[in-house]
Amino acid sequence: MSTDNNRFMSWRDMVFTPLVSGSIITLAVVSTWLIQQRYLLDSFLCFVAFFILQTLFTLIALKILRIVLPMKEGTYNYQDHPLACFGWNLYGFLCITHLNLFYDKILLPIPFRKGFYQLMGSSIGGGIIPISGQLLDPHLITLGTNSHIGEDAMLTPHAVTSDNKLYIAKITIGPNAMIGVKSTLMPGVKVGEGAMINAMSLVTMNTVIPANEIWGGIPARKLKTSEK
Repeated sequence: MSTDNNRFMSWRDMVFTPLVSGSIITLAVVSTWLIQQRYLLDSFLCFVAFFILQTLFTLIALKILRIVLPMKEGTYNYQDHPLACFGWNLYGFLCITHLNLFYDKILLPIPFRKGFYQLMGSSIGGGIIPISGQLLDPHLITLGTNSHIGEDAMLTPHAVTSDNKLYIAKITIGPNAMIGVKSTLMPGVKVGEGAMINAMSLVTMNTVIPANEIWGGIPARKLKTSEK
């Protein structure tokens, strides 16, 4: 069997991905140097300026990438959809390498995470929405008003199968829904208004949880209907 059918990277990843990443870093370095020359910043302030500029340029690059190579719902492989897979790889690489400290909550307190994910393209409703977990591919995730994402929960709108196919589907969390601590939601999951996912649960792909139901377990199943 040809390895091309199973490969999930191509020459584009080896050439353009480091080129884009290096260009962002170079632009941040040059911008920081220009600022330092103008305002005579000390070393610490130069580092802060560089970090802020790198983050800003990365967010701009991700926005452009979402426009040029949008991630649409579907199933992909590198043999039939090379550009779509390249776009997803590049997007993930920039998030992991340039925005890692934000995803790991080292620099971004919970009250500011809603704004960060909105900048990343996520659709988030009103109210105080604690996001203590991780939203992967935020532009494919919708959080309803007053929803709650528990500590270390993970919402991942993508999955790579054993035969190296990329599956992408949006995740939707309804208003007042609660995702428990250390739970994982896979692509295509829809959680209805007022529903609850118990802690340490795994909600498998394309699961639809109706409003006001409580689910839990691995894989998650309906436990009961909550009182309204």
